[in-house]
Amino acid sequence: MAARGAGRLRLASESQRTPLVPNGVMGMLIFVATETMLFAGMISAFTIIKSSSLVWPLTSSNLGAFFYLIVGLHALHAVIALGILAYTWVRLQRGWLAQRQLAAAQVFWYFVVGLWPVLYAVVYL
Repeated sequence: MAARGAGRLRLASESQRTPLVPNGVMGMLIFVATETMLFAGMISAFTIIKSSSLVWPLTSSNLGAFFYLIVGLHALHAVIALGILAYTWVRLQRGWLAQRQLAAAQVFWYFVVGLWPVLYAVVYL
């Protein structure tokens, strides 16, 4: 749709507002929300199986499977987060990346770091 302003024809897409949250950060927040649901489901299943187990630790094959799945998936997320942070830091140091673009990597890192105390409390204690 075209709008007339200041004597020239201008497309409606040219008059975009600055987003409240940068697109990269918003995308990472959506991804973190889905990952939170994934881990919440796995922790719930682990807790249900653990509560029905008579002897702790790892007497059921299902319990052991969830234990290693949760810990392994968190380790995978931690390694990927470290890789993303290293990649963005190098690009930032070389001047190829704006400071605000580092925020998406930081959101993912904070998710990984914030998840660890929850996993430790539920899985190891």
